[in-house]
Amino acid sequence: MEPARPTAARRSAAWRKLALACGVLVLTLALAEIGYRIVAAARGRAYDAAETESAIRKVTGLVSQRLPVAQVGGPAGTPDPLLLLHPYFGFDVASAQPEIAAREQYFQGPESVRTFDVLIVGGSVAAHFEMETAGSLVRLLGEDPRLAGHPIRVHTFARGGIKQPQQLNQVAYLFCMGWKPDLVLCIDGFNELALSNHNAWVGMHPLHPSQPHWAHLATGSSATRDELDLYAAIRGAQASTERRAQRALALGLPHSALLGNFARGWVGAAAQGYYDAYRKYTEALAARPASAGTQGPPFPSEFPARLDGMVRAWSEASRSLHALCAARDCLFVHVLQPTLLDEGSKPLTQKERAGGTADPDWQEAVRNGYPKLRELGRALRARGIRFLDASMLFADVHEDLYYDACHFSTPGNERLAAAIAAFVRESLPQR
Repeated sequence: MEPARPTAARRSAAWRKLALACGVLVLTLALAEIGYRIVAAARGRAYDAAETESAIRKVTGLVSQRLPVAQVGGPAGTPDPLLLLHPYFGFDVASAQPEIAAREQYFQGPESVRTFDVLIVGGSVAAHFEMETAGSLVRLLGEDPRLAGHPIRVHTFARGGIKQPQQLNQVAYLFCMGWKPDLVLCIDGFNELALSNHNAWVGMHPLHPSQPHWAHLATGSSATRDELDLYAAIRGAQASTERRAQRALALGLPHSALLGNFARGWVGAAAQGYYDAYRKYTEALAARPASAGTQGPPFPSEFPARLDGMVRAWSEASRSLHALCAARDCLFVHVLQPTLLDEGSKPLTQKERAGGTADPDWQEAVRNGYPKLRELGRALRARGIRFLDASMLFADVHEDLYYDACHFSTPGNERLAAAIAAFVRESLPQR
C-alpha cells in the first residue's frame, strides 16, 4: 500500500509553520540587534559600522604586508619581491622606487615652488596616519591664512618597522635626491623602544634596523626546512585572515552590530595566528649564528643601560633632523605617538585589553621608556625644536581606539591630525 500523500492543507500548514519560525527568528535577531546597540550606546560606545569595517581592513592590511622570509633556493636565493636592501636606511619598499624618482622631478619643477609640501616619516603608525587623514591634515592646515592660495601636498616616506636613525637617514637621502619639503613631520617613539629592544633580545645592536624586517635581507642566506615549515604557517594564517575579511565584507557583516563584532573577532583570531607564526619564524631566524654585519658592536646587556642608549638615540636623531631641516629653511615637527602599552595614557576598554597584547621585550621597553621620551621631549623643546608630545592624546577617550598595541582606528587618527595641524599652525613662521 502506498503511503498517504500529504494533502494541500497539510502542505500549507507546514509552510505556515516554517514561515512563522523564520519570522520569529528574524524578529529575535532584530530585537537582539536593537538591544545590543542600545546597551552599547548607554555605555558610551555606540556601534560604528564604518569604524568596524575600517578596523577589519586595517588588521588585514597589516597581516597582508610583506613576509619576513629568508631567501629560498641556491646561494643567490630569491629576492623578497616587496622589500629590498637599502644602502642607507636598511630596507625599503620595492614598489616605491619609481615614485621616489617621480617626486624628485616634481621638486625640480615650478609646481612645488608654490605648493606647501609636507613630508611624513616614521613607522607603520605614521603610514596609517597618512593613509587615513592626509585629507583632513590638508584641510586643517589650509585654514591658516599664511597658507592661503598655496596648494598643500602630503608626501609619505613612512615604512612599517622603521625606527631611528633610519628616519634621519631617509630625510638626508631625500634632500640629496632633490626633495624640497616645507615641513618634515616625524611621528615615532614606539618602534624606537619596542623594536630596538627586540633587537637586543635576539643579539643584535638596538640601533640597527629591525631584525625581522632587515636581517634576512642583509644576510641573503637560504632557508632551512624547519624555517620553510614556519614560513608556510605564516602564509597559511595570512591567507586565512584575508579570506575571512573578504567574506565578512562581502556579506556586509559590519552593518550589523552583532555580526560586525563577531566578524571583527573572527578576523582578529586569524590575525593573531599570523602574529604567533610570525614570532616563531623570526625567533628561528634569530637563532642563526649572527654575522658581524648584522650583530653590530657590543652593547649593554643590562636593560637600564640599554634603555638609556635607545632613548638617547631617539633624541639625537631628532636634533639632527632639526638641523638638517633648519639648514634648508624647512620646518621640522617631531611628534611622540601614543601607544596602548604606555600605562595611564588611555582608559582601556575590554576589547583593547584583549587585542593589545605584546611580547615581553616590547612591554619592557615601552612601559619604562615612554616616561624617558617625554622627559627628553621637554629638553628638545627647550632647545627650540618643535616637539609635540601626543602620548597622552587619548587620556580622556573611553571608547575603543586601539586594535593592537600601537595602531589605532580612524577616530584616533583624526584626533591626532587635529592636534598636529594645530601645532604646525602655531609653528609656522610669521609672514
